[in-house]
Amino acid sequence: MLLLITFVHHAEAALTVRGCMKINLQIVSTNESVKTFYESLGYSTEPRISMGKKIESNIEMPED
Repeated sequence: MLLLITFVHHAEAALTVRGCMKINLQIVSTNESVKTFYESLGYSTEPRISMGKKIESNIEMPED
């Protein structure tokens, strides 16, 4: 866990040096362990909607 925390802090520092004003994450809403992890680092849930569109022609379908 310490390595993961160190990695996140390094990424935050690198983004800060480059002038980043905000870091956004996307996690699956049911992934409580990841949500808890990032909350422990100061991240919070914001009322946003994440929208996406799959490009079906680029998604490989498993062969039967």
